[in-house]
Amino acid sequence: LYADGQFLFLRKNGDSHTMNIGDKIKLVRRHRGLTQQQLGILIDIKNGAANRIAQYETGYRTPKAEIVEKIAKVLNVREETFYLPFEGFGDSTQCFLLRIRLSCSHPAVKALLADWQIHRTAFENGRITSSDYLEWMLQWPPTLSAPDD
Repeated sequence: LYADGQFLFLRKNGDSHTMNIGDKIKLVRRHRGLTQQQLGILIDIKNGAANRIAQYETGYRTPKAEIVEKIAKVLNVREETFYLPFEGFGDSTQCFLLRIRLSCSHPAVKALLADWQIHRTAFENGRITSSDYLEWMLQWPPTLSAPDD
């Protein structure tokens, strides 16, 4: 659910909460069209694959770093996707981006932030779907290469 500038999950009782590592795994797994069983098998869980993934997604267990690495590889996202806080794109993020834009003169950083703004606006204006926007966010920012010597 995207509401008030954040991706939120609704609990069965209607309350919302921000995303934890399990929520992120679930979101990306579903976005990739995989079942818990399929993901578990792809990361080499031999017995009880679906159950183990369900435990990660519900927060009953926290996956170890090497499991997160495997999940990220299978789901084609960076590992940090699961560790970094996801605050959405509300006013606090807008202020953060503005501060970066004003304080950083590096062209690559400015280009990345401009790209982010373009996609965010396209999503908010309905020019791209939530699925397309999520895919873009999962792949953003692109890997930057080191400057030539």
